[in-house]
Amino acid sequence: MDTWNGAPGVVTEGASSSWLADTNDTPSEYPSTSDERPRCARCKRPLTDPRSIASGFGPVCWHRTELGALDRKRDEAGRRLAALARRVSRADLAELEHVGRALDLVGGEA
Repeated sequence: MDTWNGAPGVVTEGASSSWLADTNDTPSEYPSTSDERPRCARCKRPLTDPRSIASGFGPVCWHRTELGALDRKRDEAGRRLAALARRVSRADLAELEHVGRALDLVGGEA
C-alpha cells in the first residue's frame, strides 16, 4: 500500500495515500467556505448579514449601486421631513400659513 507522510516524494506506510480527503479539516472557529452561502452580486464575497442577504449586495457594494443611492436620498428626505414636522409642531399661526403656501406650491396648486 502506497502512503504519503507529508514530505514531497516520500511514501511511507501508516499514512493515508489519499491526501485529498473528502472530509473538511478546517477548525470550527474559521468561517465556512461552502459554495452554498449567498454571495454579493457585485463582488461575489460571502454575505452573512440578513439585510445584505435580502438585498443580494454587501454594504459597500450596495452603496455603490443606483438602488443604494436611492436609499440614501430617501433616508435624507425622511430626516428632513421629520425635522420639518418637529418645527411645524412648534409653529404659530403665521408660520403655519407660510408652510401651507409652500406646500401648495410644491404640490402644484397655486
